Amino acid sequence: MDLIELTHPERKVHLGSALHSVPDLMIRLALTPAEIKKLKRDRTTCMIIEAPSAEWVEPLAKAAKLLGDWQSVHSTKEPVRKSYRSVIPNDKAVHTLAAGGRTLGVSQNPFSYLPKAMTASADILLKIAAPDDEILREAIKLATGSTPHLIPQGISTGLDYGRDLRRDTFRQHGQVLYRTPPCGVSS
Repeated sequence: MDLIELTHPERKVHLGSALHSVPDLMIRLALTPAEIKKLKRDRTTCMIIEAPSAEWVEPLAKAAKLLGDWQSVHSTKEPVRKSYRSVIPNDKAVHTLAAGGRTLGVSQNPFSYLPKAMTASADILLKIAAPDDEILREAIKLATGSTPHLIPQGISTGLDYGRDLRRDTFRQHGQVLYRTPPCGVSS
């Protein structure tokens, strides 16, 4: 598995816990070399991420924010209600795009839930699939420094971020499969 290195000059991306490294790995492995070059080079990029489900929207948005400076970030799990306030995210996206800034949008249904200005001008569109077994193995390896030994095949099937990855614990069918050691304790 090739992990794509994208580092922001002022920030070090630390993948210290499996909980946070899974969404980061999902994004990094979905990016093509051309998209990586664009993110490193261009300051006017509009990137849209389609999450596998509503549970993954916020974790993927948080991970994507580490890929660079974004002047406008919009993540949503539900359609915007028609009101004066619903105009604000669209206006911010339009102003950022018009000014040549970077915009990021994340949703499980981006073409219905994100501002039309963002989806119409997307330079990068990532459709992220749910994490597979290999991503989970790599996340545990990044968190612990060692390759996990007993990870059953198919462990990622039906994985839910909110239920199965909370508190740095991988759970499957109610069984704890991996728990990040407390701070200061190495495995």
